[in-house]
Amino acid sequence: TAALSDLDTSGLLGHVRFLLTDTSYSSESFPLTVNVSAAHVPSPSATITIKPIPGVTTSISGDAGGDPIFRIKTNYVTIDGSNATGGTSRDMTIRNTGSFSPIAVNVTSMDTISVHDAVVKNCILINTAHDNSSVVVGGQGYFFPGPFSAVTIENNEIRGGGTGIYINGGFSYAAQGRNVTVRSNLLNGSG
Repeated sequence: TAALSDLDTSGLLGHVRFLLTDTSYSSESFPLTVNVSAAHVPSPSATITIKPIPGVTTSISGDAGGDPIFRIKTNYVTIDGSNATGGTSRDMTIRNTGSFSPIAVNVTSMDTISVHDAVVKNCILINTAHDNSSVVVGGQGYFFPGPFSAVTIENNEIRGGGTGIYINGGFSYAAQGRNVTVRSNLLNGSG
């Protein structure tokens, strides 16, 4: 939580990798939000990656009180659950244990400001209730439409939730939701 907060206010000048070393992150303050608002925002030469270190299988779990566990509100962010460089193993579980509208990961744009180049891959994403989605891509307010592009949801195991993946690009924004890739995900009803 503190590291993401510092990144959000300080910005970045090059690639930043948050390498998760613990097997469990259950005492974080949710949602874990990536929203770089500093002068040095992410770019193709300054990306953000969150992933476990080699050899570690990790879990980020808790009741986010109607919020997602992870909220991505900035560009060039990758959540990669594989603990191998370039790997495809699913070594990170993101579980929202809330009973009211839980979401594991939310990629959200702000009004007409488009979020682009967001990747969620190689994770086990769990929503323990059946009244929401495990992954939501859209506008502010979860189920509102929003502009986004180049979003990839790949090779995840998605469990629970009434809808596994919910994407709403709408039709009224100039930069509507587009260029979304959803591939090789395993959708499983049990959470």
